[in-house]
Amino acid sequence: MIANAFCIENDLVLEFFVAFSRFEYALKRAGFATGNEKGVKADWDCFGQNLRRTAAAEELAPVLNCCTYLRQNPPKKQILREGQLAWNDGRDPSKSDIERLLIDIRCVRNNLFHGGKFPIPDGPVEEVARNKRLLHDSLAAMKKILDLHSCEQVKLHFTPE
Repeated sequence: MIANAFCIENDLVLEFFVAFSRFEYALKRAGFATGNEKGVKADWDCFGQNLRRTAAAEELAPVLNCCTYLRQNPPKKQILREGQLAWNDGRDPSKSDIERLLIDIRCVRNNLFHGGKFPIPDGPVEEVARNKRLLHDSLAAMKKILDLHSCEQVKLHFTPE
């Protein structure tokens, strides 16, 4: 019932959450982790910087080309502005295309998981088609990233044994 409130097919939402969770697990297992004795989290920024340094532009092209909609219409980040919920679409121009893509994938996840795109109690989501495209593109990008030569360790831990 709660999943239906997303106004997106349950299978797509579930596929995205499972893939995102597995991707974060794989990043941590492959050494892209940050934290201490109190907790650990996937270090997406370090992973993005590593890809920027190690992957050639022609190797990254299939990743960047598979998610054109996401890259041209990136998700916005929910913020508080003067005590009110608002959206920020500012992007860091110092980041490479692959780094921005990884930020956008996390933003898609955060908007769904933390309620940024959850329609209750404000009513139905106005951009259901957009949200579906963002999910599809995010999934496609994660899958293509796993095909990169420099991501073999991540792929190894992504795929369940």
